[in-house]
Amino acid sequence: VETQSGENLYFSFLLQIQLYIEHYYRAQLNNIYLYLNMKLHAPPIFLLFSSAITLGKSALAQNTPCPPPGLEQVVDTEEKCMCFYSLAASGIDLGNASTFDSAFTDDTVQEIIETGSYYGVDGIAEYISFVKSGGEGFSSGYTRIGTPLFLDMTGSTAQQCVATIADRRRVSFNSRFLVDNQETCVDMLTGNTFYYKMTGIQEAPITVQRINSWVPSGFLSFLTTVTETKATAEYVCDVLVNSCDMGGIAKPAKKSQKGKAKKVSKSSSQSLTPLYLHKHNKKFKKHNQLERKNIAKCLVDFNALPLSDSSNNSFYFDGNSRGCRVFHAYYASSNPDHCPHVFFEADEDVDGQVKCNKSELKPHTDLFSEKELGLFMFASTMLGLGESGFDLQMRACQA
Repeated sequence: VETQSGENLYFSFLLQIQLYIEHYYRAQLNNIYLYLNMKLHAPPIFLLFSSAITLGKSALAQNTPCPPPGLEQVVDTEEKCMCFYSLAASGIDLGNASTFDSAFTDDTVQEIIETGSYYGVDGIAEYISFVKSGGEGFSSGYTRIGTPLFLDMTGSTAQQCVATIADRRRVSFNSRFLVDNQETCVDMLTGNTFYYKMTGIQEAPITVQRINSWVPSGFLSFLTTVTETKATAEYVCDVLVNSCDMGGIAKPAKKSQKGKAKKVSKSSSQSLTPLYLHKHNKKFKKHNQLERKNIAKCLVDFNALPLSDSSNNSFYFDGNSRGCRVFHAYYASSNPDHCPHVFFEADEDVDGQVKCNKSELKPHTDLFSEKELGLFMFASTMLGLGESGFDLQMRACQA
């Protein structure tokens, strides 16, 4: 059999890409060809969102190209250009909470179908802290790898901006909480659709109203299995007994103001070692027997729960599951407003909400159009993550 030439392989690959995304993104085929050609033969500037940031810093002023180079089919009106450069100028990065203050308000909401909704600067920063806990936390990093892909601006007007972006993120998981204490590094696609308004203020050019966020279901499936460990269960029950006062041992921490998430101040060196394993801890000496009894009961109740809820090959962490309580136990370790979410009864929190009780099992189409979901799959391929949307390496992440 004659081996195909490099040129034939190249055009064969183009054809495969065309067939794969034609249903969702037919109008962008010219851009895709341009992108592939530039990736192989020229400096990669097409669809690279960060390349617009330098322009965006002065975008509210003068002579920025409209449309931006390589985005003629995506940013195809003057209003979309204004939205595009305003977002670029904001410097917003969902992996960096220090960028939130100038763009988020108390009413800003980020929703992830599988885990729930998060409100305001502090609430969204608290959510992100789970994957950035570092040190002895569950995970660290959430580092952006490469450059984001700017995918779509359908629906943008001078009064309301809409932008869909995808990027590749890297997360390192603490081996202490994983099966067989295996070092694990995961690269995954994150897709986000931002809804925001332009302010005309150079220091704070946008106000974000809503962010719909997408993560691969395969990654969530992985997360449920690798955290099915004794160490994870002990951590959740330690928080319930020693931070949330389940059983009446500890003095609960002071409640935060109703409706406001407490500021996240976890340091990268904060220890998550259960207090009942600290043999010289005063609390351990004073409440040894009662604490052990309460934790033992908690472990039975916790381990009787399912890892997650599931529907149509999606995995959910918003119901009466261990997965939901792992998230909220981490938050409750520094913010007692989350304690009712971790308890095994359906207790209301300070806002009157009940969490980790019944999953909403929302389909992704509640937040995203079929076009957006197709774009995320396309972006996953472009960013080297294939159809699964994530890449799992059983080793420590490389610096």
